[in-house]
Order: sequence, then C-alpha cells, then structure tokens
Amino acid sequence: MLQFLDMLYAANETLNLTRVPRSEAPARHLKESLSILGVVSVPKGGRVLDLGSGGGLPGIPLAIALPDRMFTLMDARGKKVAFLNSVIAALRLVNARAIHSRAEDAGRDPTMQRSFDLIVVRAVAPLAKLAQWVEPLLASDGICAAMKSRAAEAEIVEAERNLAKSGLAVLSVHPVEVSEQGAVRTIVLLGRSGTGQASRHRKERQTR
Repeated sequence: MLQFLDMLYAANETLNLTRVPRSEAPARHLKESLSILGVVSVPKGGRVLDLGSGGGLPGIPLAIALPDRMFTLMDARGKKVAFLNSVIAALRLVNARAIHSRAEDAGRDPTMQRSFDLIVVRAVAPLAKLAQWVEPLLASDGICAAMKSRAAEAEIVEAERNLAKSGLAVLSVHPVEVSEQGAVRTIVLLGRSGTGQASRHRKERQTR
C-alpha cells in the first residue's frame, strides 16, 4: 500500500488527486479507506464499485486487502482513469479495473445495472444525489457505503425524502476514528428499502 501512496503523491503534482499532506496519508487515506471493512462485508467473489474513485480511494486499498473480490474503479475524468490503470498494472491487481464513465451513464448501461454487491463512495456528492446514482447499480441485496464527515446526520435528515423516492433507505450510521488526533469520519450505509437486510440494519441503528 505504501507503493500506492508513492504513486498517488507523484501523480498529485499534475493531477490534483489529494490535498492531504503526505505525512498524514497512512491515516487519512489508508486507515480511512480500510475502515469500511469494519462495518460491512462482501462475499467472496463479490463485486465492488468505487464510484468517483479519483486517486483510487478507497478502491485501491480495499482491492489490495480483498484479493478475492472484484473491483471496478469508476471516474468521469480520463486522466484520473489513466492514473488508476497505471496503479493497477504496477501493483498487479488482477482483481481490479478502472473505467471512464459518469455515474448517470453507468446506471443506464445494461451490463452494469444491478451488478454490485457493494458500492463505496468517498466525498463525491450529497446523499440525495448519490442515491439517484447508485440505485440502478446496486444488486438486489447490495449496500452502498458512503464516507461522510462528522455532520452526516444533518445530511441524512435533508435527504430522507429523496432517498425514499429512489427506493433506498439509510440502514445504519457508523462514526469511525481515523487518526491518532481523534479525527472522525462517518460511514453511512444505504440499501434498498423493504428488504430483510434493511429491516435488520434499521433495528440495529435504533438500538444504538
């Protein structure tokens, strides 16, 4: 994973991939990306989409950590996709691919609809907009893990009506400490409303 960080910061000089200082990258990039594994699991052979992958976060660290899952890293900027493909080749990640596409276009592609067991999103869009993008791409029992700031609850309240329109619901909310200085991120799990999985997660959320 340190080789990935070296490539990320070398490319950052021209591609503007991150504003996080290199000294903070292990916590702010690697630990934060891998924190998803503490709140959601993907079956072996499952398919994961990193939507708006940018510099490969959280998709690349997750692909390294889960070699028996298949990862698609999607971004709307061709230069970033070229960078992602160079990382995939250099790290020999046979379980990952990078594609150049907008989320709206991917949702209309029959080969991608209802395809992903897990969709991970880091700092891409508000939940209301995000729900519209991920709904066509989620498998019937799939989960979207949206990485948000500490103020995620306010965003959830604002988005609830639009979430319902899209057929999705907030399953659970997980504050995660990602640095020794106490920095906290919030992982919001979204899934299809009315499923057994949604009911189970909703009960867990209510009892916290």
